[in-house]
Amino acid sequence: MQISEHPVRIGRNVAFYEDKSGKMTFAEIQRQQFIYLKTDIPNFNVTENAIWGKIKFTCSEKADWYFQLDPASFNEVFFYHRKNKEGWITEKMGNTGDLKNRPIPINHFMFKINIEPGDTSEIYFKVQDYYLMQFDINAGTLESFIGPIHNSNMYDGICYGIMIMMLIYNFYLYLTQKVIVYLHYMLYVFFSIIFSAYLVGYGLHFPAAFIKVLQFAPIIPPAFFGIFGLLFTLQLFKEVLGAGFRKIVYCFIFIVAANMVLSTTVFVHFSEMIIQPLGLVLGIICISGGFIALKKNHSSAWFYLIGFGAYMLCLFYLIFAAQGYFILNNFTWHALTTGSAIESILLSFAIGDKLKVSLREKQKAQEASLIQANENARLIKEQNIILESKVKERTQELQEKNKEILDSIYYARRIQHTLLAHRSLLKNNLPEHFILFQPKDIVSGDFYWATCVPDASAGSKNNGSSLFFLASCDSTGHGVPGAFMSLLNISFLNEAITEKRISDPAKVFDHVRLRLIENISHDGGKDGMDGILCCFETPDGNEQSCKLHYAASNNTGVVVRDKKITQLQKDKMPVGHGEKTDPFTSHDFLLQKNDCLYLFTDGYADQFGGPKGKKFKSRQLEERLLEINDLPLIEQKGFLEQTFNNWKGNLEQIDDVLIIGIKF
Repeated sequence: MQISEHPVRIGRNVAFYEDKSGKMTFAEIQRQQFIYLKTDIPNFNVTENAIWGKIKFTCSEKADWYFQLDPASFNEVFFYHRKNKEGWITEKMGNTGDLKNRPIPINHFMFKINIEPGDTSEIYFKVQDYYLMQFDINAGTLESFIGPIHNSNMYDGICYGIMIMMLIYNFYLYLTQKVIVYLHYMLYVFFSIIFSAYLVGYGLHFPAAFIKVLQFAPIIPPAFFGIFGLLFTLQLFKEVLGAGFRKIVYCFIFIVAANMVLSTTVFVHFSEMIIQPLGLVLGIICISGGFIALKKNHSSAWFYLIGFGAYMLCLFYLIFAAQGYFILNNFTWHALTTGSAIESILLSFAIGDKLKVSLREKQKAQEASLIQANENARLIKEQNIILESKVKERTQELQEKNKEILDSIYYARRIQHTLLAHRSLLKNNLPEHFILFQPKDIVSGDFYWATCVPDASAGSKNNGSSLFFLASCDSTGHGVPGAFMSLLNISFLNEAITEKRISDPAKVFDHVRLRLIENISHDGGKDGMDGILCCFETPDGNEQSCKLHYAASNNTGVVVRDKKITQLQKDKMPVGHGEKTDPFTSHDFLLQKNDCLYLFTDGYADQFGGPKGKKFKSRQLEERLLEINDLPLIEQKGFLEQTFNNWKGNLEQIDDVLIIGIKF
């Protein structure tokens, strides 16, 4: 060995032996026949065998001599050397060992050879691993190694600096813009850095936990950078890549993931052999995606193809060099780093171009939308002017029509009120009384009607006596339809009592029901009324009592006497077409002095309101009647009216309301 300015590559001078059992001892190895491969960088590809090398040389000059073995990605390298015929010295290096055990803490396996001029040194080394078994072996002084190592590290630092800068920048863009393509690109670059850095020996600077993960599943970095590279491609060209291409990508990702699982088993060497052809397939898929995008005029395709093409050329060179198709040289160790740096820059340009086009298209779309919005605003303004004119005309027409309708309804109310019981008739035939009448609309389906006819049963004994009839009824419906029904019902009541001279309230209801069925229920309709018809008769010479004859249909009345309430009996069928057509029943009730008779329809009790929006109900109405029984009737009316309005509150009145109170 002679001093030189540069290390001497001695791969041709190293003899090799391939231990296929992988279990031979150093003593056994010394007896084996080694062969020379006659190549500067011997290559055994991926193998389960243990590779042994040996070399013997004589020192001619005094210096600090070192033996260098690259790449420094192996987990374990055993180094045996001796001077002259002295005993063997064993050293061990690798990523599984402590960094402190390395003579020089750099990304190369450096073994110091302590020999003097004239000494002969014999060296053996053993490597058994699942990485590529290719060996760049150099010898020289420490000073000769410093320059090349420094230049190599400077070059790698520039390449990794570019990639890290791209990674940080795109990570920032992802955090600020939340666009998934940035995340895929960032992860792709991250695993590309890990893969290439570990491959050339920078794994000694990785955290111990990270090294253990790589030893557990060594193809994690290349597998993940391939997966995220494909996902990045899909996101970058998602507008132009079809479903078929996506299926191919997802199938490839599944195969890579399965191979990654395989690398955690005893088949790790087989997994490492598979990852190389998978790398070639990855390149084919990505380049194909780039050409599809280029064919469809995707502006980012050129940056993608150039960047990814540069990386794939370097990767192909590394793979084919590992297979022995290319000569391994100094560029081999920097090929992947160089390709990764070029690719990270151009792929970042591709993302930027995609976003530039996207922003341009977005701006064009916004401009088109603004133009369309202005045009729409103009059209809307014109239409609004036309509509406003038409609305004014229509509003005026509707107001006129509404006025005509309201005038007609108010006129109908006046007609209806003339048919209700006249105030003077009630005053002359009833003691103290009140009528709470509150239609839901202008006209009402509820009505109160009265008439006075001669008493035919008195004959000549009581000439001039008469019968007083009072009806409190709820016609079907309310508003205008209800008002029409009330007029019809009043007409038939009047016909039965004044024309037909029917004095029995039950028979009056029978007659009215028959007339309703004949006139309006022949088509199956169930229009009619519910209510009570009362006939009052004062017994001879007894002013302390009054005999009440009545018939009741569904709705009835109550009598309050001595703070007790009595409900009048009723027939549960309407005056009209119903499920039953039995004759109505007449009932008698003897009213005494200070009794209060209350007749009412269901509108008051059915009103929704109160704090929970529920019905008032008949029971609550009866309780209120008991409370106010001792009050003058005018005050009772006011109390009931105020109670109803408070209960209803802001809710809509749902039906007509009618309550008649009579005190005897």
